[in-house]
Amino acid sequence: MLVYRNPDMTPGELKDHYENIHIPLMKSLAGPVFPIKHTRHYVGRATTAATIAEDGEVKYPATIYTRKQADFEFDCFIELEFESEAAFHALSAILGEPDAAPLGGKGLPSPCDELGGIKDGVISMIDAFGFDPDSTIGKKIDCHGKPSEITKNTERIVKAVLQGLVDPQGEQLFPGATHGTLLTGLMALGNTLCNEDGICKSGQPFTLATDWIRLLLKKDPSFDPASMSHQECADPFRQSVRKFDALIGSNDADLREFNQAGKKMISWHSINDEAITVKAIREYYERVTALDTARGIDTESYFRYFEVAGTTHCSVPNGGHYPCMRWRFCSSG
Repeated sequence: MLVYRNPDMTPGELKDHYENIHIPLMKSLAGPVFPIKHTRHYVGRATTAATIAEDGEVKYPATIYTRKQADFEFDCFIELEFESEAAFHALSAILGEPDAAPLGGKGLPSPCDELGGIKDGVISMIDAFGFDPDSTIGKKIDCHGKPSEITKNTERIVKAVLQGLVDPQGEQLFPGATHGTLLTGLMALGNTLCNEDGICKSGQPFTLATDWIRLLLKKDPSFDPASMSHQECADPFRQSVRKFDALIGSNDADLREFNQAGKKMISWHSINDEAITVKAIREYYERVTALDTARGIDTESYFRYFEVAGTTHCSVPNGGHYPCMRWRFCSSG
């Protein structure tokens, strides 16, 4: 495998980034399917920039004994050895996902893994560590093979997703995502629309949300939700509750009739569900428990709730364990 350096980086910066950022991130993403051998050979280059008349301007020319500078456009070649063909395909599938590097979760240092009592490549105690998005501003990252930098705007998006929907007066309308939740992907909240040059100029919202506003609230297929102000974003939420809660609402914490009928329920939710945040389900279960406690009822005698680490919305990234996979009648949460 060949690695190419961004022309704005020095050979030393490339090696430092690859060894201290890229490889640790790769290992955290790959887990047990990381190659058993990953040998990197960096092309020897001059430590200062130079111009080669024969080939035009070449920064940091390679130290060569034969052939031409043009034959050494790459900066590192890598030898990989996998435990099995299955491991190779598993890693390829992980790296093929557009959201293979979530901010938080799997990219976290290994001590966060062990907070759950076992080091298994899955961050289960997602709330047991602190993460300040401000600390990432200015950091260099590898964005789909292109060097990039985390900007203040990126940090603002991350904070907004973690905070959840809040109106201009500061009232929490819906809880935010947990650390480690994917910001990009089919149902994620941080997607952006970028051109072929990698310039991202606009958001790419979750279509179910924008369709809901356009078709069910505004009743105007041509309405553009991006034209709404912050205040106008809060209004559709409250309008939806008033209009549809009685019809399709599912957050009634009074399960007295359910319990009295002798019914029992097991509920679970993905800790890093990017479409329906686990914090919303936590709040619901806490309200059920509080109401039952006031009535002298043990909620766990009929209703048990579990949170599953390493899973997203209807998906199991490498290392996760999806409940009920063998039970055809069991639906995911």
